[in-house]
Amino acid sequence: MGYTGAPNDNGTCRNCHSGGSPAPTITLKEQGGTTPTTYTPGGSQMTLQVVVTHPTASTYGFQVTVVDQNGGNAPNQTLATTGQTNTTLQTGSNGRKYIAHQSAGSINTWTFRWTPPANNIGPITWYVAANAANGNGATSGDAIGTLTLTLQPATATALEEGAASISPLRWEASALRISAP
Repeated sequence: MGYTGAPNDNGTCRNCHSGGSPAPTITLKEQGGTTPTTYTPGGSQMTLQVVVTHPTASTYGFQVTVVDQNGGNAPNQTLATTGQTNTTLQTGSNGRKYIAHQSAGSINTWTFRWTPPANNIGPITWYVAANAANGNGATSGDAIGTLTLTLQPATATALEEGAASISPLRWEASALRISAP
């Protein structure tokens, strides 16, 4: 089922499609935004987009998944479609979830949702494989590209000045005791 190039997948779309060049450009980004570099454990659901561009292709397809640093499926269990035409949620035999195109067509941008893991599970890696095809109905002349994007868990941000107060500590001579005044 999986052709994203992720660990334990069945390779990529290159297993069947070939012969086209150059490889398509693939972008994974937040809808209306930029490519993420971190994820926030316990954060809100995100709307993401895969965009595939190619100078001569007339037909496009894609598949995406996300795994933890050991190739585990915890991060991909929250993938979801948005109701957009031409996207589908797939489940592989190993329980891995994927978002993919429903049928090849002229659409080259797909939107889906993902909720970050509740806890910090370390780095996660997105795997995307895309097909920019010539539309001849065969597997020849199709340009295949892949994208791998690793996100680190977000670190705590510094407090704004004045957002917290720290009281001076008081030291006792007979034992170390720390208390706020």
